[in-house]
Amino acid sequence: MKRTLFFLFALLIVNGILAQTPFSFQYQAVIRDDAGQPLVNEAVELTIEILQDNTDGPVVFSELHFAETNAFGLVNIQVGSQESLEEIAWGDNLHFIQVSLDGNIMGVTQLLSVPYALHAQSSADSFGGDYHDLDNLPDLDHFIAVDSPEEGDLIVYTDNGWVRIPLGEEGQVLTVVNGLPVWADLPDTDDVTVTDIDGNVYQTIQIGSLIWMAENLKTTHFNDGTPIAYPGNDNQAWTGNTTGAYAWYGNDESNKELYGALYNWRAVNTGILCPEGWRVPEDSDFYDMIAFLINSDDNYTSDNLGNALKSCRQVNSPLGGDCDTSDHPRWDPNSQHHGTDDFGYGALPGGIRFPSGSYDERGTYFNVWTSTERNPSTAWSWYIGFNDGMIASDFMFKSTGYSVRCVKD
Repeated sequence: MKRTLFFLFALLIVNGILAQTPFSFQYQAVIRDDAGQPLVNEAVELTIEILQDNTDGPVVFSELHFAETNAFGLVNIQVGSQESLEEIAWGDNLHFIQVSLDGNIMGVTQLLSVPYALHAQSSADSFGGDYHDLDNLPDLDHFIAVDSPEEGDLIVYTDNGWVRIPLGEEGQVLTVVNGLPVWADLPDTDDVTVTDIDGNVYQTIQIGSLIWMAENLKTTHFNDGTPIAYPGNDNQAWTGNTTGAYAWYGNDESNKELYGALYNWRAVNTGILCPEGWRVPEDSDFYDMIAFLINSDDNYTSDNLGNALKSCRQVNSPLGGDCDTSDHPRWDPNSQHHGTDDFGYGALPGGIRFPSGSYDERGTYFNVWTSTERNPSTAWSWYIGFNDGMIASDFMFKSTGYSVRCVKD
């Protein structure tokens, strides 16, 4: 019943078009399904057409690409690698790029710098060196003009114009405030802890621009002091709960200090489950964390990052020492996919409370909610298993009991 995601249709996001080798240019896009999730390792058919004069103009170039998305839904092709771009009169007309995915038109965008770069190469032999001697001068109104640019500046479009954002200081990170990128200092996170309303103290860890709890949440009250419902063995009260509920694995409170609590998604959706100033992460926060870690070190891939996030506590851990233990909390044995806890995230397999009232997967799966709803019945979550090295997304019924890891606002 786990880990199955059906892709219904795709949306296209253009990341960039850059001048590359002569008479070709690079095109990148992220392909997503109707729920907004990237299509991972999927074969796609892209048709690239160049239209002349306007968005409804004649097609002067067309080529078909069969490509495959990567682990983040990104597809990368070289326009001009299948058919020739040399016969297009770049200097005489406006040109637009039209992209179709699996036969469906995704959008039309005007080409600006690329055609002029290609036209400049094709007409190099006839250019005498004086710009004003050229015929059919390009319309430079479409180009970005910034006064006194400096190395490392960012150029951002806002309020119908382009503004320059100077390079930040060493050690700062780029964040977004009121819709605009802003350089900000990283907080000092040495020995930082957070305390919930019940007085439980949690270790934290910074990954990228976010500070995460390094332990599963175990509060029994919302941060406004309201008690969270505990249906216990009353499964009818659990499945009928609409205000938020929690459970201890197997209805055994000794699991509180071992693995934390298991919360239904309605507790997550209240917005007050985490300590004040903290929140349940969105689905995109996990994607950002994964991208940051993979990009930070070539040793990490989508196939082994889960092992690096796991707590090293495991039955028969090859790391030995305190990592090799049969005492809970810990992972079940697996010689190939043992946890190494490279970042201090310390993922522990707190298991699951099924809507039926049964419990499973303690020691085998770290299941954790996000605050992102999928539809009226389900919401997005992430999991790490004992029998492979991945971290992956999933969706489950909202009455399922999962662990929670909060992030700082």
